[in-house]
This record gives sequence, structure tokens and C-alpha cells, in this order.
Amino acid sequence: MVHQLHRSLCSTLLVTVLLCNVPKVQAWHPAFTNLKLQVGIALRQLMPSETALNIRPYLQKLDPRTWFESNTDCDTDSDNDCDTDSDNEKNTVIARLLLEEDEEKRVEALREISDSQGRTQSEAHLWCCHDIVRPTFAQYLSDDICKIFDAMNTHERKLIAQGKHVFYHGQKWSLYFLEDLFTHLWQMKYRQNLRNFLFARFDRIDFTDMQQTKQDELIREKFLQGKEETWPDGNISPRLLFANHAIFGNTQFLPRCSAHYFLEDTGNLAVRIDFDSDAQLDFDSDAQRLAKWLSTRTIFAQLQLDEFYSKFEDEIDSLNSFFHLINGQHRGNMLQIAIDTSITDKCVYPARGGGNRRTVSLYPDDQWAPGQAKEVRKASAIVDALKLFPKRINNVNFYGCDRPEYVIILTQDLALRPNNGVEIFAFNAVDPEQWQEYERRRDVLIAKIEKANEIT
Repeated sequence: MVHQLHRSLCSTLLVTVLLCNVPKVQAWHPAFTNLKLQVGIALRQLMPSETALNIRPYLQKLDPRTWFESNTDCDTDSDNDCDTDSDNEKNTVIARLLLEEDEEKRVEALREISDSQGRTQSEAHLWCCHDIVRPTFAQYLSDDICKIFDAMNTHERKLIAQGKHVFYHGQKWSLYFLEDLFTHLWQMKYRQNLRNFLFARFDRIDFTDMQQTKQDELIREKFLQGKEETWPDGNISPRLLFANHAIFGNTQFLPRCSAHYFLEDTGNLAVRIDFDSDAQLDFDSDAQRLAKWLSTRTIFAQLQLDEFYSKFEDEIDSLNSFFHLINGQHRGNMLQIAIDTSITDKCVYPARGGGNRRTVSLYPDDQWAPGQAKEVRKASAIVDALKLFPKRINNVNFYGCDRPEYVIILTQDLALRPNNGVEIFAFNAVDPEQWQEYERRRDVLIAKIEKANEIT
């Protein structure tokens, strides 16, 4: 019956209703999954053509029962997609602050987020810094882009309500492919389903190596104490993740601003997808290691799946090419990182450019009072202050809360370990239909590799 419906698909609504009544035990039948994909595409075609939004937890279940739920009530405990394309979402705070030409309407939007009890970190930052954010990002902003930023903010609100501190990390599109591939290969190899998690770094990950885990723990503590500035092998990049405490954080310093990374597809790391270990590179030793670390070949090597890279190299390259092809807007990727407040200060610290630990000045009121500032060293205290009284942070000028930057220490004893108080969500600007097709191709490839692994 499912196959028959798939062939006819004469009425999107009828098919969806029928799907909603299929017993749950059949939900993972391949034909059923493919039909759900087709219905999802059909539904998308009925939506505004400018829609370009994805929120992607990394283990997804496309369940038609959720398609008729409120778009403004995204359950972050579910693996289902969460779209915010409804008409009610068009005039949300970020769009009104950054796109609205009428000053009175912008003032009204600011008034809505003036209440410190209900605003997000990103809203608090915009409340103080919209005057610099708006002109800085004017050339990039459109209804489509603001929908994505508004979706981030809506999701941020729900994470904060769950007792999370939220951070943002913008990255090159190329890096996202490597992270996504590694994460799914890791799930396959270790037969564990990762929930809302992405391996944003994947150098030397081995949770069975207790000695390495202990070493990571000791190094993490040294970084937090300011006693360490580099990893033992001299290669710091694989373990420190720079982040902002708001979507547009560090607008005054665009090379450190995640939103700018996302919109420009920029980043400090030059990604070499096809790395030839015999190539002569004019890089220093760290850059050579980094280039090798950021290759599809070494992703397989890290998981001791080298033979499958050789066997499926053409299909991996084809998937990689398709991944880049669908990024028609040439945007990057935005990671929204939610960290339980109980462990924030164990793996996050305020940092200067380069990663050195810094303090942040917190003033007793909204007016600059020389000599009365309290020097704050804990990331949690700064983020909490941001939501309550952002004007008191570094208020030597009005935009002081724009300045803090953070480092998330990725060690396999804590932040790099799945299901351990850290969740990662990804946002991109790819057309939803094309993104679903990428996921389908990726899952087919992973299934082939898994089958070959079982045979061997």
C-alpha cells in the first residue's frame, strides 16, 4: 500500500493523513521513509519559495505526525526537524530590528526585549548593540537570512529555559562536511546513536583510552587556570573552539564574529579536502598537520576505517561534490552549542584572540564608574550578566557586551564526549529539499560502508 501511494501521490494532504495512521512499527521501512521524504518535498513546494532554513540535529527522524504541530513550539527533546516558516514568524525581533526601516517600529521591537527576565543572550546583545549590528550586516540581510537568525534565537530561548548556556561558532562550509561525515562514521563504528551532537573536532578521539582521557582532563584544567597555552604536541587548533555568546557577538571585530563567518563562509582554517600525504606544502609543521587532519582520508584513518576509504573513495568524492553544489548561496555553517550550566566553567573560559584567558569588567550599574568594576573570570557569570544587565559588561563604551569571546575546550573527558552535558545544533542556508537529498545520499553511503564492515 505504501508503495502504491508513493507512485500516485495525487494529494499531498491525503497521503500525509494516511501516513499519520501507519503503525509506528513500520516507520523505518525503506519505502515508507522514502515516501515521507517525497511528501515533505511536496509540502515544501506549497510553502513560500524564499524559504531556506534548516535546523539539523544529527540524528533525525522525519515523522509526519509533527508536520501539523505549531512551528513556534519546537521540542528540543525530539529528533524531529523544527521549522519556523509560518507567517506568524515573519515579524520576529531580529528581522524587525535589522530590516525594519521605520525607526518607531524598531524602537517598539527594542521595547519588547527590554525585559531582562525573558530575553535571550542574543536579544540582550542586540538590545545594546543593534546600532552597530544593523549597519555592519546591512549588505547581507534579507528576509531569508533573518528567518535563519530568528530560528536560532527561538531555539536559543528554549535551550536557556532548559538550563543551558548557549554559544555560537561559525565555520567554513567545507569543514561541516568533514564533521558530519566523521560523526556518522563514528555512530556506525561504535553502534551508538548520537543525540544532538556533532564532533566539531576529531583529533585523537578514543574514549577507551583511559590514559588519554586523563591527560585531556589535566590539560583542560591547566587551560582553565591559565597555566597552559598549547597542546603537548604544539598543535592547539584541534582542541580549542572559539565561540561568541550571542548570534552577532564580536560585530566590532568581524574576524571573530560567528555570524560573519556564516554569511561569508570564512574561517581561519584553510580546508584541504583532498590531501596527498606526499605533497610538498609551504606550510609550517602545525599547518601541515592541520591540513592532514582536515582531510576525508584521515577522518577514516582516525576511526581505523582506512580500507573503506579506498574502497568507496569515488562515492565519498561524489558526496563531497554534491554537498558543495547545494550551497548555492555560498554561506558557511553555524553551530549553536548548548552547555549545561553545571559544567560551563569546567570547559569554557573568556579568551583573547589567540586563546589566552582574559577577565571581563562588570560594573555595578549602567554608568561607567572607574575603579568600581569587578573583574570576572568565569564564563557562566559573564553570560548570566549578559541576559540581565548587558550594559554593565565592559561599559567603557556602550557596546561593551559585544567584546567578550570564549574558548570551549574540547577534551574527551568532557565537551568532546557525547551525551555529557553538551548539545550541538547546526543551521545552514541550503534549500531544504536539496539538504534532504544530501542526507539521503550520505545515509546510503554510510549503510554501504557498514555492510562492508560487517562482511569483513
